[in-house]
Amino acid sequence: MGSERRAADARYRSLFDAALDAIFISTPQGIMVEVNPAACALTGYAQAELAQRHLSLLFGPEELARRPLRHDFRKDRRTLERVLTRKDGNQVTVEVAAAPMPDGLVLKVMRDITKVKRNEALLMNVARGVSAQVGSVFFRSLVAHLARELQADFAFIGELVPPNTDMRTLALLADGTMVEKPEALVEGSMSAEALACGDTVVFAQGVRSRFPQSAEAAEHGMDAYVGTPLFGADGKPLGVLAVAHRSRIEHPQLWASMIEIFGARAAAEIERSRAEARVRETNESLEQIVQERTAQAAEAIRELDSYNYSISHDLRQPLNAITGFADLLLEHPAIAAQADAAEFAAEIQRNAARMELMIDSLLQLARASHGAIRKSEVDVVALVQALVRELEGRGELAAEVTVGPLPPVQADPVLLRQVWANLIGNALKYSRKSRAPRVEIAGSRNGAGVEYLVSDNGVGFDMRDAGRLFRAFERLPCAGEFEGHGIGLAIAERIVTRHGGRISAQSVPGQGSTFRFSLPD
Repeated sequence: MGSERRAADARYRSLFDAALDAIFISTPQGIMVEVNPAACALTGYAQAELAQRHLSLLFGPEELARRPLRHDFRKDRRTLERVLTRKDGNQVTVEVAAAPMPDGLVLKVMRDITKVKRNEALLMNVARGVSAQVGSVFFRSLVAHLARELQADFAFIGELVPPNTDMRTLALLADGTMVEKPEALVEGSMSAEALACGDTVVFAQGVRSRFPQSAEAAEHGMDAYVGTPLFGADGKPLGVLAVAHRSRIEHPQLWASMIEIFGARAAAEIERSRAEARVRETNESLEQIVQERTAQAAEAIRELDSYNYSISHDLRQPLNAITGFADLLLEHPAIAAQADAAEFAAEIQRNAARMELMIDSLLQLARASHGAIRKSEVDVVALVQALVRELEGRGELAAEVTVGPLPPVQADPVLLRQVWANLIGNALKYSRKSRAPRVEIAGSRNGAGVEYLVSDNGVGFDMRDAGRLFRAFERLPCAGEFEGHGIGLAIAERIVTRHGGRISAQSVPGQGSTFRFSLPD
């Protein structure tokens, strides 16, 4: 038994020392007992400098004030982000997972996600810069934002001109200046290689030697190039999105990822612009042609919707792979024998399931935003009573529900049912911790139409946060201890708005909330 125990200890020590993530073992009071080499690399401290020191050594005053350390993790297992201050004073963003150990000590695992956060910010900066733009303004704005965020010397969007031997410049930025450039030959250019292979090409350096026939590379002194082909919903090539640099690219895969992401948006905009041009031409032609071209434009829009829907579903494939590998980890004897490793694998499964729910929520939001509205007279009393009976049958009705007068209304019954389900579900969820949970439902008719309300005596919220209520995936501080993704109210708001109505909320922290929505006659 002694030799088996020593062998197990040796295996544990080997895994502990070889782990790529920083591992800290501390007392429940936050005194560090042991750290692995990765922890020293992350913090800049030697093991001797961390031993018997408090975890607060790793965080600056602002971080500790923003989120005080919690050292008793016997009832609290969670993952959060913190700003860690290294010994040299530099700060890094880390993801921290903490869990209690069988011997009473606390295990903390930290991972440096500074680059991830920086790349997320870079992506969001470009997305915000071009989100509301279309046509030539979009193309010019996209190359400007890509060049600035990637610090590229050149950024280019070109559209193929049939028979696909010429490229029409949609936008070209060189050294921070927009350049007006006519059509150029595709053959012999760097973009020709991206179109030929049908995938992103990355040349981190040596472009001029690889493409000696390229006058553009020689003229501008390009040394590095990253380009991705643009395809339409029918799979046919539309053009190329590319960035280039006069010196070697240090992070070529980041450049490739960025242009691939926005390449899909650029391709959709080229198709949208082409459809718009067809409509303009049609308006100048005979009525029969107008009808034919309008039908084609509608079909193009439906194809784009189908394309976006397909992309959303393709997100599930990597999630399935993640879940499958997590299952394999949990079934592996070596992992099953280590409680911490098994817990980490289980955490991967939980997060994958959460992502699956978020994808479903996005699809629900898309359907609520773009689906056809089919209005008829809705018996709102019967609709609400049916919902309450369903909740009671599922055992989810943990509150006293009072249903008052509810005038009928002209609306889409399926979409209106979703509004009521989300509002009633919210009221039940946020009032369930009250001593005597209570939900009140009522409505009245006014000069402009009807107004309905759902009130509860739950946790409530600060009205200063009311502007965030109906934004997708935005949750208020008071919602942290309740399940959900922050999508239900966004869906309700989209449906009410598409019916020509309005939705609002009033609340006092600790005294419940009232949601009102009005619909026109």
